[in-house]
Amino acid sequence: MKIKKIIAALPHDQIGQLALEGVIAPVTVESSIVSAFTEQSIRAESYAGKLYGLPKAIETPIFLYNKDLMKKAPKTMNELYEISKSNQNAGQYGFLAPWDNFYFANAVLSGMGSYVFKQEKQSLDPTDIGLHSDGADGVSYISKWYNENLFPKGIIGENGGSTLEALFQKGKWCYYFNTCMI
Repeated sequence: MKIKKIIAALPHDQIGQLALEGVIAPVTVESSIVSAFTEQSIRAESYAGKLYGLPKAIETPIFLYNKDLMKKAPKTMNELYEISKSNQNAGQYGFLAPWDNFYFANAVLSGMGSYVFKQEKQSLDPTDIGLHSDGADGVSYISKWYNENLFPKGIIGENGGSTLEALFQKGKWCYYFNTCMI
């Protein structure tokens, strides 16, 4: 039985496995079309140097704030931390983030020198894990927020998003980390 080609939409993090299993095939796309996308989004649709699709959307973490509680966004993470400490006594939360989810935590981790696997030219070295390596402060920074109870316990786990939304509706946080699809 001959199988016809079909077009499918799938998460980029499944491309490698499906390519290895032979379930999907590389695509040929004109360079003028490929160049319309960011390099990172094209890399996410590639495996072993071959392109398997084009992005339909790009999702990224964003920083939101409640203008009724704060008139401007802080300039540094340290300023954000200090605002959170001062709001803690007032029954408010200065900042909330679902950092128990690696998707969101990675912004802080990579921004403070951590990495999952070391980048080696065009590939990753799975033997070099740098989440809490020398000079990487991201894990310690995130831990500080939880250890000092700057986040409510209810924002951890699968139902954490519901807790965050409820706190927003009650006006209990100034700043929040979420996603935006573009």
